[in-house]
Amino acid sequence: MVKALDKALALLAIMAPTPERSEWKLVELAKQTRLPLSTVHRLLNALAQRRFVERGEGGRYRLGLTLLQLGHAVWENLPLRQIAWPVMADLARRTEDTVYLTMRDGDEGVYVEKIDSQLYLRIAEPVGFRRPLYVGASRKAMLAFLPPGEIRRIVREGASRSLLGRRVTIQALLCELQRIREAGYAITWGETTEGTAGVAAPLIDARGWPIGAISVSGPAQRFPADRLPKLGQHVRDAAEVISGRLGYVKSPRHLPGSTAAR
Repeated sequence: MVKALDKALALLAIMAPTPERSEWKLVELAKQTRLPLSTVHRLLNALAQRRFVERGEGGRYRLGLTLLQLGHAVWENLPLRQIAWPVMADLARRTEDTVYLTMRDGDEGVYVEKIDSQLYLRIAEPVGFRRPLYVGASRKAMLAFLPPGEIRRIVREGASRSLLGRRVTIQALLCELQRIREAGYAITWGETTEGTAGVAAPLIDARGWPIGAISVSGPAQRFPADRLPKLGQHVRDAAEVISGRLGYVKSPRHLPGSTAAR
């Protein structure tokens, strides 16, 4: 029973839609899961009965509306989202850029809320967008304040999978994370979407752990060097308010923007 459940969950994960595709043939799913066609067909039928999966035209399969309902219920009841919303709204007003709330999910960061910029030229990465913790300002802001051993593990695993990209070495990334700890916020250009920039600060909970990040993002031309210190301060101030509402109390050991954080 447990093995069947594990296979079904793995199948659902493979079927997660992307901009490139949202439907799969039975043969493709069998190849991806390395399971017999009969097994995959049986799993799909069971999932379809509960509307976790739907069968479209041409015999292609896609994720069903039950997952959307469950996902929306989780999203609506995220405590961090509810705590952060008024602070995000204030940050959006101050900066006029798109504001994102990111949460850590394992070794990745996921956008769980956003407030779009009202300016004509803006970025449009969706809620649910996820990337590894070593890509993008919001995720690096979290990664930088994890324990040193966990940082090294995540960075090395990424390197072993050739996911760092842009010829970034492990040592260069570790040095960048040190600079983020010292400044208390991260700045990146074009790491998730070409031509964009982002500034992010970590959200620290009562245990002193980075559980999320708040960031401002937009077209790179709106992030000139002389604007970055002010943006960084705005984002750090917002992160400090949210962290305080999460029960975080500043201490010399865990203080974003201080070398004592390591």
